[in-house]
Amino acid sequence: MRLTFFAFCCCLFTTAWSQTTTGLSAYYTFEGNLEDQMGNTSNTGIEVGTPTYGCGVRGQGLLLDGANDQFRVSANSPAAGEFDTEDFTVSFYFKSVGFDGIQYLFSKRDTGCMSDRQFYVRYTPQANTLNTFLAQDADKDVNLFNLTSVTDCWQHLVVVRDDLRVRLYLNGDEVEDRGGTASRIDLSTEGDLYIGGADCIGGLETPFAGLIDEVRIYNRVLRDEEIAELFFRPDQIITNDTIVFQGSIVDLEVNNDCAVSNFNWIPNDNLSPTDSGMPSIEADDTGVFRYFVQVSDPVSSCIAVDSFRLTVIDPNTLPCQVAMAKAFTPNFDSLNDTYGLSNPFAIQDMVSFEIFDRWGGRVFATADPFAKWDATFQGEAVNPGIFLWRVIYRCDGEEKNDSGTV
Repeated sequence: MRLTFFAFCCCLFTTAWSQTTTGLSAYYTFEGNLEDQMGNTSNTGIEVGTPTYGCGVRGQGLLLDGANDQFRVSANSPAAGEFDTEDFTVSFYFKSVGFDGIQYLFSKRDTGCMSDRQFYVRYTPQANTLNTFLAQDADKDVNLFNLTSVTDCWQHLVVVRDDLRVRLYLNGDEVEDRGGTASRIDLSTEGDLYIGGADCIGGLETPFAGLIDEVRIYNRVLRDEEIAELFFRPDQIITNDTIVFQGSIVDLEVNNDCAVSNFNWIPNDNLSPTDSGMPSIEADDTGVFRYFVQVSDPVSSCIAVDSFRLTVIDPNTLPCQVAMAKAFTPNFDSLNDTYGLSNPFAIQDMVSFEIFDRWGGRVFATADPFAKWDATFQGEAVNPGIFLWRVIYRCDGEEKNDSGTV
């Protein structure tokens, strides 16, 4: 008999690494050059000083000395032209090296510095503070101050000008402090766009000292899910907090693209190698354990810190019964991307684990209690929705049949 049921959507499927290019006016990856990866030569950056290249969040990043180094993009370029009366989104990463002054990360204003009309992002290392400023004149502006994370060295900032509002995202999360005006701010100026510095610097202001990477300029408002795709979680443990059974081996991975980084794990009991970004833990003892990693590099004095929680259970203490999650999100973000038994060690003898679509068609089947479904059928992603699972297994020779939905 075919199994038939109807339901609403509860899981989402998106393409891996599907960072949108719709409305992307300029994209700088700094792989040894200042070229726009979208192929528009009009957006090619012009060196100011002698910037070099270091280890970025992906590949190389632009390394600036905080004195003379920065780069500018011509006022006549499409990238610089996005800062006018229309919506835009700016996304970039930065890692501070210097500690002095109020440092410019991003700046666009009139040549000659006489007009109040401008857009800039400044960073004060001593206070771990970002200042984002958009102004048309002395009476119409948005001025936002936000603290950066003290446990992250790479900071990811996204500035969204959405009609009358200005929204900020730091390290993947929208910050509560936001601003707006009664009418749309006109940012149109004839000056060049500066990244890592500014044309008009005075007082305690300086160019940026550190690394900048993955600069994206859009001519539209990005949605929350699109912004989430742009946060790569650099120097964070991308292995999910895990529950395993005693005797298991747990592989950890720190998202780090720098071969010269140093890793310090605390504690390092049952963990090897202790100086690697990809160690393994031997789960010999039962209990709940917290592992911390400190990530450093020779360029910056900053030390990034992240943690991982491991719960180790004796399988002999578990009842022989099925435990299944209610939902999962196969969007390739390393969080709940696959679906299967939450307690495979508890099952004494697996007969079958099957998943059916809303029309009763079987999309997954296995006799392996450790196997997981990746939300595909015959190599293609299934449509989002509610699916039926059924597990047949034996406990002490008695056959049992459990079912539910996901």
